[in-house]
Amino acid sequence: MKNRILAGFILVFFVFGFSACGKESATKYCGTWKVNKAIVEGSTYSQKELKAMKEDDIAELTIVIKEGKAAFIKDATSDASLEWALSDKGIKIGEADCEIEGEFIVLDKDGNKIYLEKVSDSQDISEMLENDEKSDTEDDTDSPEVSEEQDEASSEEDAESDEEESDADEDDEGDYYTEASEDSDFTYEVTKADEIKITGYKGNAADVTIPSEIGDRDVTEIGDAVFEGKTSMKQIIIWADIEKIGKRAFKGCSGLKDITVPSDVTVIEDSVFEDCIKLKTVLLLGDISKFGKASFKNCKALRDITIPTDTKVIDTSAFENCIKLKSVLFLGGEEIGKSAFKNCTKIRSLSFPSETKIIKANAFEGCSSLKYVTAWNSHMKVDKTAFSNCKNLKKNPWK
Repeated sequence: MKNRILAGFILVFFVFGFSACGKESATKYCGTWKVNKAIVEGSTYSQKELKAMKEDDIAELTIVIKEGKAAFIKDATSDASLEWALSDKGIKIGEADCEIEGEFIVLDKDGNKIYLEKVSDSQDISEMLENDEKSDTEDDTDSPEVSEEQDEASSEEDAESDEEESDADEDDEGDYYTEASEDSDFTYEVTKADEIKITGYKGNAADVTIPSEIGDRDVTEIGDAVFEGKTSMKQIIIWADIEKIGKRAFKGCSGLKDITVPSDVTVIEDSVFEDCIKLKTVLLLGDISKFGKASFKNCKALRDITIPTDTKVIDTSAFENCIKLKSVLFLGGEEIGKSAFKNCTKIRSLSFPSETKIIKANAFEGCSSLKYVTAWNSHMKVDKTAFSNCKNLKKNPWK
């Protein structure tokens, strides 16, 4: 998001002023108003998202409207006492009219909108003023005088410290530096391996393609929670160079129907596809060593899944509540975690390979259609509750 666009909203307040109005009907607007959301370039951002994006001038914007003419406006860096008045559309701000949409005061700037909601009837501005005074006091605190000799010695020490930190950074393979793409909906980091890690997505498209390159660098990683809650997304194309998909990367993408996981991805992280309630088809091209906790939990449309040969762990609740899951083909899976397939009510039969060594508590609890279980490892350890409430199971070898 471009700072100049968001900053433009604030200018509305400070370039213009509130003109006065003392009508009795205006008293319903008296109180404290704070930002609920903003629509910028067609995309809607919540106050929480704006805060996370460091757009504090918008996220922390507060207006106190007092009876009479006075209004007090404060953002992250400044405040002002102004005047306000009613208009035909709602509330007039200088030469600009702000509309009233339902419970919101809507500030319009260059086609972008900030929505403010009334959070209380309080017209008290003392807390905001006290915070300002505290901040000013901290900023104005005098530093002790330092002699030239002390200052020079301190500078040398700082330089040595910076050099040591720089050397330490060079040894740290996990360090990143951040860049932002001005012409796309993705934000990203560049690793020391000179590769791209996608860290955020600002769009709301139905069809999304992860770029294979950004700025001549290979895109190799999708970070944590990048697409979390993007309910409008129906299709995602992930190129083959992706090596890691972070935790909760697609959690709550309720419109997503199918996914192909590239061959270089070896771990399905925690909650990565949790609550993707329309996800029907999952194609795993790589040697998956682990399915993380709740990785496919509540994927209520998922029909089948193959557990690859190299899989060691299917962690807690990995496929819990996949109520349409009928077919689970175990080619591997040494350890099946707690509640891993709990309440998968459509599974009718299971066959565990010799590689399966442990089935933990409640792993298949509530699999009410399960009738047949075959195990090729006679020494497999199975918790006594692993198949509890499987009312149609013909024979439980571990009872």
